[in-house]
Amino acid sequence: MLKPGEGVQAPILNRAISLAKNEQESISNSTIPIYMKFDVESLISCGSEYLKKRTGISEYGKWSWKDGNEVLNLGNAIRDFNEDLANEICNLASKENFNDVSKQYPIIENIKKII
Repeated sequence: MLKPGEGVQAPILNRAISLAKNEQESISNSTIPIYMKFDVESLISCGSEYLKKRTGISEYGKWSWKDGNEVLNLGNAIRDFNEDLANEICNLASKENFNDVSKQYPIIENIKKII
């Protein structure tokens, strides 16, 4: 049987620790499922009218922000895969940024950098 000599155990232990860290990093940076990635890509390429329809509701021609809107739900679903991306998407879908292109554009640029 293999009997490691003096000074061999430390490199083996260091390698095991390194592998464990890499495995944890790969779990935290999981790949976003393709159907969610498609939704994010369509979100960043859509116009402001389309975004308004996904984050609001029209009542007699007057648009208002909708809590629990499609974009907000997408952001919350992505949270398990990428926290930064989820935060930006939820920020885009927030009431404060509803139907305001000047606030939405920088957020969309941030999303493009993340994906």
